[in-house]
Amino acid sequence: MRLDRTLGPVVAGAALLAALAAAATAQSTRDSSGIRIISSKQPAWTAAQAFRLGAAPALVIGGRPGDPYKFSQNRGVVRLGDGTIVVADGGSLEVRYFDSTGTFLKYAGDRGKQPGPSRQFRGLYRIAGDTVALVQSRDVLLFTPGGELARVIPNPAQARPRFSIVMAVLPDGARVLTTIGPTGPRARGDRWVDSLSLVLIGPRDTVKRDFARLPAGLGAMEDTPKQVWFSPVGSFAAAPGTFYYGFPVEYSVSAYSEEGRLTRIIRRRWTAQPITDADKDAHTIEWGKRWITSTGAEAERERAEHRNEPYPATLPAFSQMIVDGAGRLWVREAHMKDADLVGELNTRPLVPSTWSVFDPEGRWLCDVTMPTGFLPTEIGRDYVLGTAVGADNVVSIALYRLAGGG
Repeated sequence: MRLDRTLGPVVAGAALLAALAAAATAQSTRDSSGIRIISSKQPAWTAAQAFRLGAAPALVIGGRPGDPYKFSQNRGVVRLGDGTIVVADGGSLEVRYFDSTGTFLKYAGDRGKQPGPSRQFRGLYRIAGDTVALVQSRDVLLFTPGGELARVIPNPAQARPRFSIVMAVLPDGARVLTTIGPTGPRARGDRWVDSLSLVLIGPRDTVKRDFARLPAGLGAMEDTPKQVWFSPVGSFAAAPGTFYYGFPVEYSVSAYSEEGRLTRIIRRRWTAQPITDADKDAHTIEWGKRWITSTGAEAERERAEHRNEPYPATLPAFSQMIVDGAGRLWVREAHMKDADLVGELNTRPLVPSTWSVFDPEGRWLCDVTMPTGFLPTEIGRDYVLGTAVGADNVVSIALYRLAGGG
């Protein structure tokens, strides 16, 4: 007995050292011409350390009578420091403010009549000082924490090429603009990688960086140019001082500094999932249930046409990215079932979604599962906020508590 008590701490210590050694070999960093490459074979955290989402939402906004509690085409949801929740509803073209209990407070600016040349909502961001930035295609509207319009930021003259749109607003107020050019002449049957140009515009409307063209999606020429179903699509996320971009033909995310310099590349163990004929058949049936309204021979023709659309050989490595309040990068795994909704993999999940979490340096920490129908738009230090769609297709805003984390 005495011998057992003596050896107990030794054995436990040996197990701990073994676990630490295994974690060390699971993560590696190397330098390539000043660019750090961080590769992970497995998560650094144990199951006990990993983040966990609450079993049910801690707050739900919706389901009450009245227009403010009805949502459609949500373009972003953010939470301010005092718990106020702001929603950009693209269907009604309204920015709505709710208190921390989910009670409607007010509409931002002039209800349904936001200024600016474009009234299309593209995104909502919380930036320094709890200012709310609403992206309207080419312009950005800034609202005070109380919902008053502070200013309208148009694209600066030097960043106004045709088709230029705002892609993201960084926490310091800088903007990432993208230019999408026309597709060149293509022959039927051609396949290619579409690309886009990015320009980083500082808070004072100066061009901080003109990026090289980056891959954005897969194109195919049939009778007309088409985006390939299930195709990898360029994903991005912004953090203070960092802009992330990844094209998921492989599990690789590039991190750029606020000056636009590539500083590190984040990689994670990943095995490509082939897209089989059976996968295409199953997708065609489920997609058709939502979008094919004809019957008989016409319905069969539409199903056959969709089945014969171009598809990639494998599923993308990921489909969406978000940076949380502590600077960690969350990357959503691509799931084939999600394409049954509108043919894309980065929209509302039709099955539980899995997110890999990386620390600010790029180490893979853990995976987190989020519920079916829930699409997160903001992740804080202890919460996840987003849009939820139930089995009855009713849209609501949901906040989940986030526990764990190292």
